[in-house]
Amino acid sequence: MKRLISAAAATLLMLSAGALHAECVFPSSEIDIPDGSKASKEAMIAAISKVKAYQAEMAAFRSCLDDELAAIDDPKPLEALQFHDLRFNASVTSEEEVANKLNSEIRAFKAAGSE
Repeated sequence: MKRLISAAAATLLMLSAGALHAECVFPSSEIDIPDGSKASKEAMIAAISKVKAYQAEMAAFRSCLDDELAAIDDPKPLEALQFHDLRFNASVTSEEEVANKLNSEIRAFKAAGSE
């Protein structure tokens, strides 16, 4: 019986979540970051530009999430708050992962003495 209630609650959350995030689209983190030990300076500069654009997209995504949450009447349902926080935190984690990969390749680029 508990499983049935949990499944029903999860389904309800998923259905309500669909209505909540209709506007906010999670940016793709598929960014081609070259191997810094072998990349040209131009390729690294291009990767930095792509990551900066991705970071701007993520900032816009988080702003959209905040606007979306603000549009919900108070008191805000716990599910809406949790869903907002889940997506917000996932965006931060994704952005950190991309930035860490880029920084690692920049260090490799510098260590290789590439120009």
